[in-house]
Amino acid sequence: MLRAQQAQLAQSANIDLVNIRTAEINYFVQFFTNFGTQSALIAGFQLSSISQVDTEFASRWSANMYWISSAVCICLSLHVLLCSVYATVFGEELALRGPPGSMLTAVNGMLDEQHQVIITFSWNILFLGISTIATYYVVMDEIGAHVCTGVTVVAMYLWYRYCLRIYNRFQY
Repeated sequence: MLRAQQAQLAQSANIDLVNIRTAEINYFVQFFTNFGTQSALIAGFQLSSISQVDTEFASRWSANMYWISSAVCICLSLHVLLCSVYATVFGEELALRGPPGSMLTAVNGMLDEQHQVIITFSWNILFLGISTIATYYVVMDEIGAHVCTGVTVVAMYLWYRYCLRIYNRFQY
């Protein structure tokens, strides 16, 4: 009787652990889906911008800065998108179909990939801001571009501070 209760308790603990790992897998799938979606939107906006902005009358410096920052922004967006899709597909597949212990391996792998996706997405936002500032100099006169640049730089600094505050508040 005592052995049966002990086995039942061990089985109950294993089921609880699997439920926790399942919740973690679901969290990471949602995380990567959200970041992949946002990155796809940013890449789409940037590609649309490239087709709409005319750099013919812009200075060589501002046009080159616009093209370079746009290209880097699109590349970073696609990197986040690809990593998110692959982590979601293969991480969840490993958790569901892998050998015993694979759920923990999948959770740990997705946790590792989460960090680089956040860093790359942050760089993506930075280059989106740089591309936006370069756009000001391509489409506006000099005074308007300077004022809009000042507003954007202040906004980007505040975004950095707020995001860092949120990150530090919820970091574990």
